[in-house]
Amino acid sequence: MKFKTLDMSSVNGMYNILIENLNSISDNFNEKDDDYENWEKYCMNNEVILLYENRKVYAFLMHKDNNILEIQIDKNHQMDKVTFRTLIKKYLDSIGKTDKICCYIYPYHKKALEIFTSIGFVMKDKNFYEIGYDMLYSWAYRR
Repeated sequence: MKFKTLDMSSVNGMYNILIENLNSISDNFNEKDDDYENWEKYCMNNEVILLYENRKVYAFLMHKDNNILEIQIDKNHQMDKVTFRTLIKKYLDSIGKTDKICCYIYPYHKKALEIFTSIGFVMKDKNFYEIGYDMLYSWAYRR
């Protein structure tokens, strides 16, 4: 779903999840006045996959082609073992077959590093990770 088709409630929900998660992993994070405006600009040229519960966004995956830019899940769904896999499935279905999937993982985000490397993402450059499409597809659709 292109950002420009998102309603403001969804944009706000995405932003709130992002800020809540940033606050939970960094004692030094301070939201600035222009963060929301910058977030909107950042989203403009990217695709977004949203998951809703009771008409409220609880998770999203933002990407540009085969590059995962952002995955955020609200705290109530982070450990449910379904939400992350659902986002990955929807992402793979939306982009179609490609050679590899790439993402950047901040080194201080230990949970993300653990999750992505356990799936099979491998560091290719400083904080830049990738996985073959087929390998990620096999993980996402395994029973």
